[in-house]
Amino acid sequence: MHSARSILHWMLGLPALNKDLFSGNRSPPHSVLMYGPPGNGKSKIVAEIVQRYRLHFLLASASNILASLQGQSERIVSAMFRVAKQLGDSGTPCIIFVGRTYLLSSSLLPFG
Repeated sequence: MHSARSILHWMLGLPALNKDLFSGNRSPPHSVLMYGPPGNGKSKIVAEIVQRYRLHFLLASASNILASLQGQSERIVSAMFRVAKQLGDSGTPCIIFVGRTYLLSSSLLPFG
């Protein structure tokens, strides 16, 4: 957990604090994917980074994204990324955290 926190510090925290140093060829990454089984601390690490560097944060759960109407899930995800882009254009990174992604994959299975 310590190494994940350190990596996020370098990838998200430092660019948020030193925007002038991270431009052009030294631009920070546009995305970070954290994955692992439930309960290994992903949410806790992200919450610490967001609070420490005062980053924008959008929280979504797979159960919120899944919709019974066809096409509604895609509209929800599209709207979430549109808001994140608007917030990110202000100069402060925006983190989208989707929890319980295992629900997404199990809902796609024909016998799930």
